[in-house]
Amino acid sequence: MLKTACEVIAEQGFGHTRTLDIARAAGVSQALLFYHFETKERLFAMAFGYAARQHLNALTDVEQSAGTPTDRLRSLLRLCSPAIPTEGWRLWIDAWSEAMRSTELEETSRRIDARGRTLMRGIIEAGVACGEFDCPDPDSTTWRLFALIDGLAVQTHAHPKVLSRRRVNVLIRSAAASELGCPRRSSECRDPHLFPVLLDSPYNYWARRGVHAMTSAPSSTAARERDEQVASRSAYRAVIERLSKASVDKHWEPYRDIPWDDPEFHVDQTDPRWELAGVDRLGGHPWYLSRSPEVRARIGLWRVATAMKIGLQFENLLKRGLLNYAYRLPNGSPEFRYVYHETTEEAHHGMMFQEFVNRTGLPIRGMPGPLSVVAQVAPWIPLISTELFFIFVLGGEDPIDHVQRRLLKDGRVHHPLEETIIRIHIAEEARHISFARHYLRNRVPRMPAYRRLLLGIASPIILGVMARIMLAPPGPMIRRFRIPASVVTEVYLRNPAARQEIRDSVGKTRELCAEIGLINPLTRRIWQVMGIWEAAAPSAPR
Repeated sequence: MLKTACEVIAEQGFGHTRTLDIARAAGVSQALLFYHFETKERLFAMAFGYAARQHLNALTDVEQSAGTPTDRLRSLLRLCSPAIPTEGWRLWIDAWSEAMRSTELEETSRRIDARGRTLMRGIIEAGVACGEFDCPDPDSTTWRLFALIDGLAVQTHAHPKVLSRRRVNVLIRSAAASELGCPRRSSECRDPHLFPVLLDSPYNYWARRGVHAMTSAPSSTAARERDEQVASRSAYRAVIERLSKASVDKHWEPYRDIPWDDPEFHVDQTDPRWELAGVDRLGGHPWYLSRSPEVRARIGLWRVATAMKIGLQFENLLKRGLLNYAYRLPNGSPEFRYVYHETTEEAHHGMMFQEFVNRTGLPIRGMPGPLSVVAQVAPWIPLISTELFFIFVLGGEDPIDHVQRRLLKDGRVHHPLEETIIRIHIAEEARHISFARHYLRNRVPRMPAYRRLLLGIASPIILGVMARIMLAPPGPMIRRFRIPASVVTEVYLRNPAARQEIRDSVGKTRELCAEIGLINPLTRRIWQVMGIWEAAAPSAPR
């Protein structure tokens, strides 16, 4: 009935909707409506509350997504865009008007509005922290962007012929880019020549790109493509410089910023806060729940320590690969400085992880011996293909980032040492993931077709293997605590939820591969064989 009420109100408006209209549309009597909702005002408030919950769920999906701040902001702007034809905006605008006379509607609309602003402000702050955005006042920026979106929503629905959907999207994205100091690549704009005028004066836009203000507009398709390539390279260089600056402005030292010897940070193997969280499927299995609290805590601590040990081993390979990549960079390359910043941060992560492992007192090994030997090939990948190396980087970083973000949002009380380490790691890894993604976006589309095909074939193999290494239960833990093979099979190997977790952990990289042209009918089959293809995976944006 609430869904039907929303549809009727969106069509007729709060002021012209009768309870009789809703009853007829729902196929019930007015008496039944009043039995459930008592008054017309209560029905309207609960109907709007129902619509609000749908919007809240969509906001939560954006908040919990594992993409970069830029990816998440793009998703939020797409969700809130008034250019998308939807009855939701009509209901929302009408509710604003009615909220001036209804306390319940005012409270609900204010709560949803505040939730959206909080989410956007958080995304902007994360982008500033990782160097993707340059924004001195995220709160004011959030207010201005939401005010623009709301105002355009009223215009497009009250006067539908005044603004086209394309113009609305350009206005919103231009404002966001201007506010955040990160102009979009011209190729992302359906009308690239309109974008600089909306964002800035023509003189400032082209001057920032080294083009004289009086330069005439490109007169041919080839000329426009050359100008777009220049703008794209300039934007890429600006991103690398911002990431380098962020590494200076906001970084952590493991032995300065973590109070290792604080009593609250002491590692006790039987501390119940080590018990497995819901993100690990074993935590809800009857076998695990039947163990004593002390054993459950030790299993959980072993799992955490193993993840950190594998993490530092992966980052050891990563540091060596980055240095091999930097060794061949020419003078003046913006990547050189950033790569050394990232290498330094990864070294800090390694110290941080190893210190944690040492304090657990557990005999943690990390990667299995044979795998560790094979992994020694990874640092030499940049000498063959830097693009393949950064696919490898995302294959290790994205699954761990996915799990750590879910862990912090599971609503449980975590050990302060674990939580501090995870928060530091997430904040700095956001920069590392951002660099890898921007590097691939910049390089892969310009690769020869045969090399792009080979990269497309290798990518799902690397990502599938890396996701399983990062998420699989450690063999020594299984043997030490005598976890039955049937339990391991049920929880990790034949569990649809566990397989979905592996697919989800590489979801953002899968989207990136589609975006940069690495997925075609042949390579899609490899993704499916590796068990990391999502049936509804998005194709490259038009």
